[in-house]
Amino acid sequence: MILYTVYDKNGNLSGVKQTFREKKGTTFTIKPLLRSECNSLTEYFESFFLYGGFTFEPSPANDQFGNLYDFEGNLISDFSDTREEDPFFFRSADYDGVYSASYDGTGSAFISSVVPAPSLWQFRDESVEYDFEKKVWTFRGKPIHWVIDGNFASSIQQDGEVNLIAAYQDGIRQPLKEISLEEAEKLSIERLTPASFNGPVKNPTQVKDVNGRRLYYAPEGTEVTCAVSGKVMYAGWQKGCGYCVEIMDDAGVTWTYAHLKEVSAKNNLSISAGDTIGTVGSSGSADEFYLGLSAAQNKESIDINLLCPMK
Repeated sequence: MILYTVYDKNGNLSGVKQTFREKKGTTFTIKPLLRSECNSLTEYFESFFLYGGFTFEPSPANDQFGNLYDFEGNLISDFSDTREEDPFFFRSADYDGVYSASYDGTGSAFISSVVPAPSLWQFRDESVEYDFEKKVWTFRGKPIHWVIDGNFASSIQQDGEVNLIAAYQDGIRQPLKEISLEEAEKLSIERLTPASFNGPVKNPTQVKDVNGRRLYYAPEGTEVTCAVSGKVMYAGWQKGCGYCVEIMDDAGVTWTYAHLKEVSAKNNLSISAGDTIGTVGSSGSADEFYLGLSAAQNKESIDINLLCPMK
């Protein structure tokens, strides 16, 4: 038996537990368990002690959900394990953390910082800095909201005070300029609008926009398809959204298809417009059968009617 100490997210000793092992001939090897081998997420993440020092705090209401922390108490927003044919993907309940982790069986779990965003390092000689203590990007000491960089737009922090634009002339980037929030939002919509948008539900009984998102009413089990090509960032259950699929397009906009009856899309795979991702349902907070479609850029909601006006 191999014992190890366990610490909570505040760095306090919380107990001693045993790790898992399997016998191969006369030698013992310690490897993280596969998700399919475990009855709970707690058992699964405890087996990763030597490979990431993870601490899992299950939700009181459902132990299949909760938050994942590393050995320093940092919240791990997203975790993926690609050892099995059907990769395991986990998202913390409080997924606003700045770290993601992955494991492919070849070494230790790889933990990477989601922020600071690599694209902003190019402006570090123009008074753009990352405040590691406050975990915010700043320009001359003020937190940044929108950054327009050529044909790309990114919301850095929703509560940022400064909006910046990097224009190009003959392929040469010009000095950063501050612009108003109104101008930043206008330019952002121009750059984030998809070149094409395919209605995700064929022959809906009703379509309406409510609070910035679009609802497609249709009978239960009606096919739902991808509206804008991209990569599947998440496919599964989420509080409020029920069964849902999140797809990020090439512009960095995340399209969330919510309240599905069932999900057929797979995590981390590229997907094209028109591909089936699930069926209409009423899961989560829905009180009728409909698909709820919403859009966001770096977790900042965008009025879907601005990106794809209703015809």
